[in-house]
Amino acid sequence: MKNVGKTRIFIASSTKGLELAEAIRSKLQSKERSAKVWSDPDTFELSGTTIGSLEKQLQHTDFAIIAVTPDDLVTAKGKRSQAPRDNVIFETGLFMGRIGRGRTFVMWPSKSKIKKPSDWSGITTAVYENDENNSTFKIDAACKKILDSIKRASPTLLESILSKCLLPERVLLHCRDRFDTFTARPNRKPVFDCDAQLTTCKSDGVITYHPHPSAKGHDAKKHRGQVLWASFKRNSKWWPFEAIIRSEVKSGWLVWIDAGYTKLKVPIAGRSHTRVCIGFFQRTENEVYILEIHQEVEAPLPSFVLPQVARILAKRIEDLEEQLAK
Repeated sequence: MKNVGKTRIFIASSTKGLELAEAIRSKLQSKERSAKVWSDPDTFELSGTTIGSLEKQLQHTDFAIIAVTPDDLVTAKGKRSQAPRDNVIFETGLFMGRIGRGRTFVMWPSKSKIKKPSDWSGITTAVYENDENNSTFKIDAACKKILDSIKRASPTLLESILSKCLLPERVLLHCRDRFDTFTARPNRKPVFDCDAQLTTCKSDGVITYHPHPSAKGHDAKKHRGQVLWASFKRNSKWWPFEAIIRSEVKSGWLVWIDAGYTKLKVPIAGRSHTRVCIGFFQRTENEVYILEIHQEVEAPLPSFVLPQVARILAKRIEDLEEQLAK
C-alpha cells in the first residue's frame, strides 16, 4: 500500500540495458512517483509465465518507459544492423495496447545505428546521448521530456469515469461549509445532506459528540474500532483517530486506507470495504473536531484502482482548498 496515490512508472529493457533502466529509475523516482524496473524481484511470480506476470503488471502501471539499447545484430534486405531485443519490441506493443501510446515512452540512443521496427515509424522517441558501444550515456534531457509528457498526459478512461462519480466538489464544499459553521458555533450540531458525520473529542481522546449515541463519553484509546472507523484493525498503530490525537498538526485533511495505514496532511484516498472515505480535522486548545465524508460504491474497489482514486481525490481537495482561499 506504500505507493497508493503515486504515479506508477514501469521501466522495460533488455538485460544488457538494465544499467540504463536503473539510471532512469534514479532520475524519475520521487515522493510523487514510484518507478519499477522489470528486474525487481516481485515482477515475475514463481511458477508463473512471463506474459502472465507482465499482464498483471499492466494493472498497476500508469506510464511505461521502454529503454532501447543496441542488443542484437540482424540482417534485413542484405544489410546488417543493430536492433533492440525482441522482448523489448514486444513489451512496447503490450503497454501501448493497454495503457495507450500517450503513456508509453520509448527512449532511443542517439549514436547507435539501430534498425527501427517498421511499426514504430512516426513515433517520437525521447533520445538519450550515448557512445557507439552504449557504454556511457546521458539521460537528463530525455527524462525531462518524459516528465513533461507525464504532467500533460490526459486522464485514462478509468480516471475519467471515477472523476465523474467520486465525491463531487459540491459535496465537499457542502461538508466543509457545515463543518466551518459548526466549529464557529459548536452548540449547534450540523445536519449533512450527504453521507457525512462530525465527531468532537477532548485533547486526551475522550469523545464528547458522535452521531452514534453509544460513542458519547467513550475513551477512544480503550475502545478502538468500536467508536470510530469500526472496520479498522484495533491494534494498528496507524489507527486514524489515535493518529490525530497524537499529532501536533492544527488542521488538515485526514486520509486512510482499508488496512489501517494513515497519514495526516496528505490528501490520499482511502477504501474501507465498499466505501471511499476522506476527512478533515481541526484542533483547538482543548478539543479536536473531525469531519468524515463517505461514499458508498456498488462493489469493492480492486487494489489496482486505488492509485487512480487517490489522485482524483487529491486533486479534488487541492481545488477545494484553492476555492476556499479565495
